[in-house]
Amino acid sequence: EMLNYLHSHYDLSNTIILSCSDGGSGYEPSVFYELALGCKHYEHFLDRYHLMRKIDERTYFCKQKLVDKLKRAIRSYSKKDVDLILDTMESIADVRKDSIQAIEYIRLLRRYIRRNWKYIKPIGKRELPGIENYKGLGTFESNHRPFSYRMKKQGRAWSKKGAENMVRVINSINNGDFSEAISVNWEKKLEKILDIEVDMRELLNNEFENHQIKQGRIVNYGSSSSSFGRFKKRIME
Repeated sequence: EMLNYLHSHYDLSNTIILSCSDGGSGYEPSVFYELALGCKHYEHFLDRYHLMRKIDERTYFCKQKLVDKLKRAIRSYSKKDVDLILDTMESIADVRKDSIQAIEYIRLLRRYIRRNWKYIKPIGKRELPGIENYKGLGTFESNHRPFSYRMKKQGRAWSKKGAENMVRVINSINNGDFSEAISVNWEKKLEKILDIEVDMRELLNNEFENHQIKQGRIVNYGSSSSSFGRFKKRIME
């Protein structure tokens, strides 16, 4: 039904569609491909955040310098370098006390990278018309987190205007121009305040009615053990 709606309302014959996901269940490339049927060209990408997180999880026993080297090989899309580094990691795993788990993790990572290799390919290397110089898609899941962490869960609800304003605030903080925007706005407001003329003599000469605190006491003609006596004692504590 959704596909029928898309195809009947949109003409994608001159449109290049790019999709990006973590490749999990329900988010496979084939799912997005169906949505892009009839488009001029379609490309799918493996989400960079999930890829880097997978590398960190599977290479827990390796030094960070070696892990960073693997990530650089991924970014440069050098399969030869990736395989060489994974071989080195597997050799390191083989001499560890937890070698069985470490070796299995590297093998799982190797299969994961091979399975998604064509989706890891950077956009700048895909020879797409008009976007040869692009370094990335400009979006991945970790970029959504500043918004989702602030605006979702805990029963939060937003009006359209309130949600738009909050997105602007979060966006300006992440872009590093929030402080500047605040200072500029406050300067404008301060100018308006300073333009207001106030006659301080008239303000200070106004007479105000004095209010004194009234005092009182509870009279008890009975014993302190009586109900009224206990009440007075409790009040005076």
